[in-house]
Amino acid sequence: MSPSLRSLLTRVRPAGVVLFQRNILNAAQTWELLRLCQHYVYNPLFTCVDMEGGTVDRLRDVFGPSPSAASVFETGDRGLFRLHGKAIGAICRAVGSM
Repeated sequence: MSPSLRSLLTRVRPAGVVLFQRNILNAAQTWELLRLCQHYVYNPLFTCVDMEGGTVDRLRDVFGPSPSAASVFETGDRGLFRLHGKAIGAICRAVGSM
């Protein structure tokens, strides 16, 4: 939590925050960053991260690479679609993002 981010959160009181790869060092640090962001605003924050798998995988350095949605889709396996979505959701929840 930088002083400039703390100041921005306090002044603007946003409804949400977006995580980028530069904000993510490890799961514990990311969880703490989101907790601190929430501390400086009144309402529950909407938190998100661009996490689709493949080249759009902002959490690969923390959890390892995830396959792209396109590569999962190409299999034609509905069970695999569901498993992919559940895995992405679990990864996001592990760092405190929904």
